[in-house]
Amino acid sequence: MNEMRKLIETIELFTESKASMTPEEMMAKLQKDMQGTHTGVHGPDSDWGKYVLDHSVYKLQELPIDSLPQTLTGAGINKDNVERYKQKDLSNAPPIVISKDNTILDGNHRAIAAKAQGAKTIKAYVGES
Repeated sequence: MNEMRKLIETIELFTESKASMTPEEMMAKLQKDMQGTHTGVHGPDSDWGKYVLDHSVYKLQELPIDSLPQTLTGAGINKDNVERYKQKDLSNAPPIVISKDNTILDGNHRAIAAKAQGAKTIKAYVGES
């Protein structure tokens, strides 16, 4: 039963998309999304967490993939994760998250994989002041 609940939660994460989110909702979503996939989930008291909370709202948009800010490269990107994402249908993946100053806060691996797959657009929550 526990495995079934995990599967349901994963499906919910991949299909959950609200038109907009408060900074607190975004922080909770990112903490949930990152559990088990990132080393050291960042809390609201971390520099990263304060940066996420430093927005008035996050609005869901469909962005041209070529308009994305430069993603992390080198040591910041796990090539195995990118390869795993390249093998998936990313059309229903969670939206990436971009800050008001055009930094990808979450979703670098998905963005790189989607671009490699030839996607023209990507769903993104974009933070606003």
